[in-house]
Amino acid sequence: SEYSAQLTNIENAKPDVVIVCSYYQEGARILKKMREMGMNQPVLGDNGFVSPELGKMAGAAADNVYVSSMWSAARDTAATKTFVENYTKKYGHAPDQFAAAAYDGVYMAMDAVQRAGSVTDTRKIRDAMAAMKGFNGVCGTFSFDAKRDPVVDLVLLKMEDGVFLAVGKQSS
Repeated sequence: SEYSAQLTNIENAKPDVVIVCSYYQEGARILKKMREMGMNQPVLGDNGFVSPELGKMAGAAADNVYVSSMWSAARDTAATKTFVENYTKKYGHAPDQFAAAAYDGVYMAMDAVQRAGSVTDTRKIRDAMAAMKGFNGVCGTFSFDAKRDPVVDLVLLKMEDGVFLAVGKQSS
């Protein structure tokens, strides 16, 4: 059956934890099969797991799944709370990390254009984006370092009863 061979090999290795890298749709199927096989180890998922749909699709099989993400609906900020409320009202479901990152991306681009003082000078816009420090969005605080790599606040989330909950207090 689906994933049986791979999961049997993993199970035979007797790991303390299992790492699954996939989007939530595939992850839900893997989690269900793991739990069906009696594999109850904690699971570390990648950012493709960060969706409220994971809990809906996998049910109890998603319990004890951990992910790190820049997005958490549990962030205790006015911006995050307002975004979650407005998004849910408009679309009928809670936002996932992709919606939150897209939302912040639009506002980051707008901020860079404003600081560049131009909508057409791509070099100025690029430089303004690269110089971004301390942008406060729904995903937290965002900056670029000297190598233009993003610096973001990551949060640790754990799935319990179909919902990702922050492990520890989440702010910024």
